[in-house]
Amino acid sequence: MDERVKLFSVRQLNEYQFTAGARKVIVTHGHQVAPEFDGVFPRITKKFRWLYPSIFKLSRSPSLAGRLYRSIKIRHYRYNMRRLQQYAQANFGEAELLITGHSHIQVDNRRHGFINLGEFGRGWARYALIDGSKISVREENYEKLAKSKKRR
Repeated sequence: MDERVKLFSVRQLNEYQFTAGARKVIVTHGHQVAPEFDGVFPRITKKFRWLYPSIFKLSRSPSLAGRLYRSIKIRHYRYNMRRLQQYAQANFGEAELLITGHSHIQVDNRRHGFINLGEFGRGWARYALIDGSKISVREENYEKLAKSKKRR
């Protein structure tokens, strides 16, 4: 995060806890539990940061290399999601729920004390709506929503 986060939030925290009904909810990004490459190897990441624009282009490329990169990345996200779920099962009881977004894959597995919200980007908003004790996981295409509002 950088200073821009203060434009749309009052507080910036690594973790936020609250109660929803009878359940204690712990919300965190998840990178402390299942760090990405840059979290494990910060020196290497800093040294090769100049490659990031090329990696970003590759991630969006329809080429075979782009498809291979996305396939590897999806496997990595699934691996991290399993690590986050294992962490929730090992560290939280039945009356607790861990909500993260780190692995970019939307999973609602409350039975095992875990929700991963998924990715927010590329036209899709994946999030949780918390209303009292009710927690619902949502997914909306905000590009389609914006286009339909323009037509009105």
